[in-house]
Amino acid sequence: MDYWLPLFFFSYLFFVRLFLSRPLTVFSLAAGLAFGSVLGTIYALIGATAGALCSFLLATTFRSKKKETESSSRKLRAVTSRIQEHGFLYILLLRIAPIHFDFVSYAAAASRANYRAFTAATFLGLIPGTVALNVLGSSFVSGNYAALAIVCLIYLIFISVPLVLKRKMPDLF
Repeated sequence: MDYWLPLFFFSYLFFVRLFLSRPLTVFSLAAGLAFGSVLGTIYALIGATAGALCSFLLATTFRSKKKETESSSRKLRAVTSRIQEHGFLYILLLRIAPIHFDFVSYAAAASRANYRAFTAATFLGLIPGTVALNVLGSSFVSGNYAALAIVCLIYLIFISVPLVLKRKMPDLF
């Protein structure tokens, strides 16, 4: 009976979250609580990557039927321009940074990014935050406050990477 829980978790991450626009952070914490830090990380990475790919492909489908308008936001135009220029690297940095999850998927689709590069960059970019959030979730259950403090510190380091790169590589941001 326990095999149904991961299946439910995946289906929720794939489909339901896509239409309800719930934050992915909640699901990463929940995966750590429900499955532990190792299995929770694996399940959350697979589910989040597949969910992002579903969003990307859905946005790609609608993009091809609707021509780009002048009314698209300035922020979206700036991000799509950077994705067109730097592709994999920029998507990877956006996935590491604490930026709205679905916005990155939609911007990548709008920029006509390669789906393989998008998927690889998404998977790799989600690893640091997902590991941190899953360990955080599982440490709540175990009461391991040392792990909790270490994970918070590591997470802060990873989310500061894009900020440091912004200063070192201003043309990328």
